[in-house]
Amino acid sequence: MLSMPVKLTVSFLLIALCISAVSGMVPYAQDKMAETEATCTAEKINETADRLWNSDVGDKLVMNISLPSGCTLLIQTSPIPIIEILTDGICMNKLYLNHDLINPAGHLYLNDGDRLVLKRDSLGIVVTL
Repeated sequence: MLSMPVKLTVSFLLIALCISAVSGMVPYAQDKMAETEATCTAEKINETADRLWNSDVGDKLVMNISLPSGCTLLIQTSPIPIIEILTDGICMNKLYLNHDLINPAGHLYLNDGDRLVLKRDSLGIVVTL
């Protein structure tokens, strides 16, 4: 049998190992939650573009962008319309859009608090801030 001090030492050692392992997972979980929230915002942009695609020329919708800290959305309109989810400047995910978007610069960065304007044009959907 092990004595009580040895049992306590082993127990504290196991608890310390578990705590360090779990605390190492917390930043990863926070990054994943931020990426998921930003992806949800990108999907809402795609859904809004879908609704606008089926509307009349001249119709427009304005979206208030809500993103977690450190996240940015990059809308690339050519050659393939996609939204990249960036965390601290690194691409974490891509969402391919259902319809072509038009932006004179060919791309558009969206940050938290930006207002995205989508307008139905005879050539497609124009996106601007």
